[in-house]
Amino acid sequence: MKAKRVFFFLAAFGLAQSAGAGQPFDGSELAMVRATMDFCAAVNPEVASTYREIAQFAAQGLPDDELTKVMASDDYKAAYDDVSAKLDEISDEEAAQACDSFVKVDTRS
Repeated sequence: MKAKRVFFFLAAFGLAQSAGAGQPFDGSELAMVRATMDFCAAVNPEVASTYREIAQFAAQGLPDDELTKVMASDDYKAAYDDVSAKLDEISDEEAAQACDSFVKVDTRS
């Protein structure tokens, strides 16, 4: 289940870093989250909109012009490609399980 740990680390790290109040925005952090969520949207297209919402949360508060600039940066592109390549190595079963964990809600009281 190493794949799950990779997913959680990438997404949690990226979300935590991008949510830092007043911190300069790092394109590689956003790329980690976006690459992971884009991958999960392809793995589980039925809930692709949920993965897109998670990716948008990572850039929350960033003006559109700044987001465009960040996503055009070499750091963003390199990090996105690197994360995507690593995620592509994960088996379909592990990918489905890990991606599902982002959208499951625990309804137990």
